[in-house]
Amino acid sequence: MSAVQVLFGEALRNARIAAGLTQHALARRAKVSQAAVSKAEVSLEIGDAGREATLARIVSAIQAEAGSVVTKGAAVDA
Repeated sequence: MSAVQVLFGEALRNARIAAGLTQHALARRAKVSQAAVSKAEVSLEIGDAGREATLARIVSAIQAEAGSVVTKGAAVDA
C-alpha cells in the first residue's frame, strides 16, 4: 500500500468524522455499501469496476454534508 493511499484513507475518515457522519450514514447518502466506505478509509481496493465512481459518490456526500454543516453554522452566527 502506498503512502498516498494511506493519506487518502485517513483524510476520508477525518472528513467523514468532521461532517458528523457514521460510515453507515455516509454510505446511505453516497448510495454505496458501508463496506465500500470502510474499504476506502483503510485504503483497500474497492474493486476495479466502478471504483472511481464509488469514491466520487463518497467524497460528494461528505462535501454535501460539510456544506450543510457550514450553512447551518452560518445561519446560527448571523
